[in-house]
Amino acid sequence: MSKTDKIEKLVKRAKSEKIIAFVNDKDPEVRKAAIAALGKLSDDKAVNTLIELLRNSDPDTRIDAVKALGDMALRERKEPQSKTHLQYLRNTEKDEKVLEAISDTLTIISNISRSGNA
Repeated sequence: MSKTDKIEKLVKRAKSEKIIAFVNDKDPEVRKAAIAALGKLSDDKAVNTLIELLRNSDPDTRIDAVKALGDMALRERKEPQSKTHLQYLRNTEKDEKVLEAISDTLTIISNISRSGNA
């Protein structure tokens, strides 16, 4: 069984601690899958890990974390606790692709808030 298959099984069992172990895997596809998986969960460990990843030195990791936080907001249909972190990152981020992901995610969050589900 591949690592990405293991990650999917861990999502179904809501095992965020075990998924977090894959976030720093040497394989970028495994890291990406782990970060996306955390976006499917909503426990404090998943949220806190994604927020920490917003400060990662790798722009692709930051983008994946931003998108995962957006997925979490969509799934829960409420404004996430991470909104403030995303707003701060928008003001400090230099990478254009990361800024685009932040903008898209903040738009999603704003739409959720406007629909009265926040």
